Amino acid sequence: MKKNIAIVTGGDVAERNVSLQSAKNIALEMDKNKYNIFIIELNKGKFTLQGTDNFIDLNDFSLRSRYFLSIQKPLNGKSLDKRSIYASGFNELFIDISNQKLDRNRFFTGIGYGLTNNIRLETGYLIQSQKNIARGQFQFIVYNNLSF
Repeated sequence: MKKNIAIVTGGDVAERNVSLQSAKNIALEMDKNKYNIFIIELNKGKFTLQGTDNFIDLNDFSLRSRYFLSIQKPLNGKSLDKRSIYASGFNELFIDISNQKLDRNRFFTGIGYGLTNNIRLETGYLIQSQKNIARGQFQFIVYNNLSF
């Protein structure tokens, strides 16, 4: 059975054309034998659903609301910049909108290092709970603050 994948793109933003082209490139690279791919194009409060010739059952798509809270506390200075060491943590909740139930919770705690003013490295432990399953894993994260 093929999974349904929806790619949301567009929107009322300056980077709209980049978003549209990225969505098309992603769709072209995905394995059509494994996935039914649908592109949802947002345009000023309206959306257009583009898909294959398959019948589209909108119940096959689930919508989740995401809540993300993050904190970084410098340990050897007052700011997160080059050569700063800091404690890091985040909590991320996903709520299934259709069922109004908690879908997933991720809790991370770790330590980070500012490699440059724009690149930070973090390592720590992530606990992920999903429905009746919980697992822990060590995680390594690279943050890159791009300046445009």
